[in-house]
This record gives sequence, structure tokens and C-alpha cells, in this order.
Amino acid sequence: MKNLNPKNHLLKIAGGLAVTLTASIAVPEITNAAVCNTSNPSSIPASGCYNTPNRYVVKIYEMGLCTSDPLSGTNYDGSTCTATFSNATGADINVAAGTASLSDGTSTRPPNGSYGYAYIKMKNTFGLKGSFQLNSTTYCSKADGTANSASGCTAANFTETLKAFGGSCSTPYDSDDAIASEVLTEGTMKARLTNSSYSTVTACNATNLVGSLSLNSPVVIASSTKGLEVKFTVTNSGMTIIPTNGDTSTVSAFGGGPFQAVFSLY
Repeated sequence: MKNLNPKNHLLKIAGGLAVTLTASIAVPEITNAAVCNTSNPSSIPASGCYNTPNRYVVKIYEMGLCTSDPLSGTNYDGSTCTATFSNATGADINVAAGTASLSDGTSTRPPNGSYGYAYIKMKNTFGLKGSFQLNSTTYCSKADGTANSASGCTAANFTETLKAFGGSCSTPYDSDDAIASEVLTEGTMKARLTNSSYSTVTACNATNLVGSLSLNSPVVIASSTKGLEVKFTVTNSGMTIIPTNGDTSTVSAFGGGPFQAVFSLY
């Protein structure tokens, strides 16, 4: 599927005191694209813009906290991590259905302590659907992710698979295709495209994605902490509206954007 900036899928796990963690961001902070003007604009930025999708399905296998960076080496190392949520077969979450919560899996209270890192393991596919009105024309997603401008169109589901952070796989496959990092206000985010064992891939055959964040403010689990709740949303961030090359007054395709996953201590 077309994707203007594959790094949009990277999970920006952020921290807020000892109360909240966020994968992506609690308050939208969009990377390399602005939020779309939804009041029937006459054009959109050449780099595209972010909108709220009608469907955004991700498959999450595990989320948790760590005392050291699980992506400090070439491959994921969870030896200092505690999974706060796990599902061996993956939990399919439609984040666009208002605010979704992880419930189909095992939730675990992490031991008391200070956690300077957070991580998430997931499938590298994103199930999307959406529409957008531009210059008085409504564009709907097609099954291949391109745009349908026919009058009365209905948005169709499509799947976007992330194989390389550079947009397309190099020939031969380059190590940078599978590795990405970004410095955020809340800390430094890292991500790896991996196989099902969470070893970083060396060819264009990734099946999974793992992300981590070094938190500026560690999350502290105390005796009074009963548990950890996670909720997701993609409002104004989950879908990229991609203009036609050389013509920002028409839509060429739809792509993915970041989602937000908020952990709350209680």
C-alpha cells in the first residue's frame, strides 16, 4: 500500500509523570504531516496530512515496562522487561471504534519499581478504511489503498504492510530498512522490523514490529498501584491523506498514520 512516511507507524511511547504512558502521543503531536483541515479545503499539503480513519485495526502481542533498553542491541532483549499485557496469537484492536481497550489477553501487574523504558510488540500490518472531502469531492479508500472519487462512493477496507522504514526495501536489503529511531519530547523512541521471534530482519520479509522508548520520567509502580489500563485512539492521526503528484487539490491514495495507546495506573 502507498505510505508517504512509513515512520508514521512507529510507536512513540511517551511518559507523563508516574501516571501515564503513551504509545504515539496522548495529545496529538504529528510526525512529518499536519492534521488535515476537514472543512472542505481546496488543497492539502504536498507532504499529505493526517485525518481520522473509519477503521484502524492493529494486532498487538505484548506491551510492557523495562528497567533497561530492550532495543540496545541488534535484536529485542526482554530480559529486564515485564509484560503488562500479552496474547500469544495477538489481539486485534479496531482503534478507530471510538476508544478501544485491550481485553482479549492476559494483563499482569508489574512488580514494584522504577521503569525507565516501555515497549510494544505487534504485527507489521495495519487494517485501514477512510474517506476525505477535498475541493467539494469526497474521496473513498479502495481495496488497494488508492482513492475512489466517484459520486456516492463507499470506503473499502485495505491493508498496509510495513516492510521497510525507508518506504520500500533496498536491493540488497539494507540494515537501515529495518531500524529506526526518533528523539521525542518525552524520550528517545526506537523501532525494529522483525521476524516472529523478534530478531531484526536482514531481508524484506518482516512479519512483526517492536518499539521501545527511553522515558525522560520513569514510571514508578508502588504498593498502592493496583494495575495498569491501556486504551487506544487514532483521532486526527491514524490516516494519511496523500495528494496526487503535482496536484494538491486531488487525493491519490490513503496511507497509515500513528495511533495512540495510553497506559493509566490505578
